[in-house]
Amino acid sequence: MVFIESLNGSAKDLYVTLKNSAGTTAHVGISLHGLNKSGSRHLQRDGAFQRNGLDDFQVETDVSLGEIWKICIWHDNTGTDKSWEVGKIRFNV
Repeated sequence: MVFIESLNGSAKDLYVTLKNSAGTTAHVGISLHGLNKSGSRHLQRDGAFQRNGLDDFQVETDVSLGEIWKICIWHDNTGTDKSWEVGKIRFNV
């Protein structure tokens, strides 16, 4: 799970599944697309995004993105374990 918190305290969660190949060593990024603006960040930490893992990240933007209408999560296929599976994404705004 990835926990993303905005400046106003709204929380967003991303869950990595229990499947054997669910974790990744690739570089992971997220884009949040809001009604006012969009923002992208790389989410990196040693040991993050592993099978059945819980990871916390704080993402801040200089201005409010507004209501989030789309998110994109990706990885760059680097590292020894390139595959990755996300089972569920939850946002609390």
